[in-house]
Amino acid sequence: MAQNNLPTTANAILALGNCMLAGLQALGASLGITQITPAAFEARLTAFSEASGGFNAARSAQGSGYEAFHAADAVLAAWLATAKAMFTARRGARWSEAWAAAGFTNHSTAIPKLIAGRLALAGGMAAYFPAHPGAEVPALGVTAARAAELQGATRDAQQAAGRATVALKQAGAAREAARVGLATMMRALVCILNATLAKDDSRWLSFGLNIPAGRTTPGQPQEVTASAGGEAGQVIVVQCAATPLATRYRWRMRTVGAPGDYRLAASSRSPLATIRNVPPGRSVAIIVQAVNGNLQGVASEPVVLAVPVVAAAETLEKVVAVVTTHGIHGNGHVNNGHEAAARV
Repeated sequence: MAQNNLPTTANAILALGNCMLAGLQALGASLGITQITPAAFEARLTAFSEASGGFNAARSAQGSGYEAFHAADAVLAAWLATAKAMFTARRGARWSEAWAAAGFTNHSTAIPKLIAGRLALAGGMAAYFPAHPGAEVPALGVTAARAAELQGATRDAQQAAGRATVALKQAGAAREAARVGLATMMRALVCILNATLAKDDSRWLSFGLNIPAGRTTPGQPQEVTASAGGEAGQVIVVQCAATPLATRYRWRMRTVGAPGDYRLAASSRSPLATIRNVPPGRSVAIIVQAVNGNLQGVASEPVVLAVPVVAAAETLEKVVAVVTTHGIHGNGHVNNGHEAAARV
């Protein structure tokens, strides 16, 4: 039977919520649903929509904040490299107390890797230059004023990014609280409908929900084929007939004669996929399962394929050419009877 589980992503929750609200507005009175009014449901839906918008805005602001911070830090790091080069020309490459006076206090002339160290170094230079005006190089912007300016801009950008992170956390908490409130009411409405509507009543669809009596689990895939090809590495092109109700296909493979169960080798939205890096010179067994949401159908019968030591490149090229040129019919077949494939 079809399930009516709530979605997990914000957009999907909002989409279903809008459908459920429309159902309440159109059928709530005639069905005698008094526990949840359209106004109450709409209030929860609006709260979650606004909280989701606030979260998205906060996430965008955080991204912009960190972009600005990293840009300011890059400018600061480049300036520190220029200033260091000037010090090296005058003080030598070896660290000394003269370097310490300029802000290189860790017995090293290296520019710190951490942002806190770079900010401290810029502050040291901003204090050093007024006492040693001859060390400034105005033509290159190596001055006390420039050191203070870059230190301040980078520190401000770092703090802004930090505030944006806090705001995003708060927006996330607000969105989660609104989601819980809406989801609680949505689940309650599903329970009410379970007690009000028959399992095969088409009015479930008016609320954006599945008809419980409807079948959504896909069947067993049929007409599975596999073709080997490739020059640089072993490649297998797999295909099956389109399976009703399937929204995705999972292709699993195991080496014949080797221990171990089938393992996922590829996943595709269409009944056609490519499995790469297959060990040469062995036989492999391949099965496929059709999937609809969290419902997975019975696996197909296995197709066994001997992977050659040197695969014929023209085989894969022919399959790809056929698929590209002729496409795939709704029944899952390539529109050509000459594809090179092992068929079960």
